[in-house]
Amino acid sequence: MHNFRGLLLNPSIDHAAFGDELAASGVVQIPDFLEQFAAEETFTCLDQQVTWELAFRNGAEAMTRSTAQLASMTPEDRQAFHGAVIEQAKRDYQFAYFRYPMIDAYTNKWEPKLMLNAILEAINSPDSIEHFRTLTGDEQIRKIELQATLFAPGHFLMQHNDSASTADDRRFAIVINLTKEWEPHWGGMLEFVDGREVTKTHVPTFNSCSLFKVPRDHQVSYVAPFATKPRYALTGWLRAD
Repeated sequence: MHNFRGLLLNPSIDHAAFGDELAASGVVQIPDFLEQFAAEETFTCLDQQVTWELAFRNGAEAMTRSTAQLASMTPEDRQAFHGAVIEQAKRDYQFAYFRYPMIDAYTNKWEPKLMLNAILEAINSPDSIEHFRTLTGDEQIRKIELQATLFAPGHFLMQHNDSASTADDRRFAIVINLTKEWEPHWGGMLEFVDGREVTKTHVPTFNSCSLFKVPRDHQVSYVAPFATKPRYALTGWLRAD
């Protein structure tokens, strides 16, 4: 497994400037967030090595289907399955995207040589935690929870605010974008919402990081069927529990 030895985050980030913007508006997008080699290696891992599962909701229950389960469906079953996902979206909260549960995989040693394990260790190192405390001004941040995500054509994440229904003490949400050459007209935008207005939009530019204080209403816009690249990201929360 890779060992980044604390070299994961770009040391030249202007903590004061981005911290001021985050404090003033509750949201910031930071370019060149990871060291360049770390961003490149993580992109390669997501693009070539990760075994994804589809995340969606069935009623109030969050569920997943493995790529093997999806591949074993008949065309008729696959059409009915996707139809049911869309039907729920017409009347209730819904999402559909591929994910890799980094915390579960790390804890259970599913794929110990996968580079995402080293990423999780590095971003939770004492130096990285101090980096996030300085950036956010929150000295109570203790850990970073991440999952890997892939949005393909037809995927979306409807409006929600990231408030935790459990004991998780989520202070800030984090989205580290790892898609190369994403075109804005493909969709997949991180959009911040106030009522019926989109107040701010973040394009998932390669190696940029969106940080925002939670709870805050946001969504990922529908990815168009003509998008020719997958939208990769590491997403999660800075937590104080």
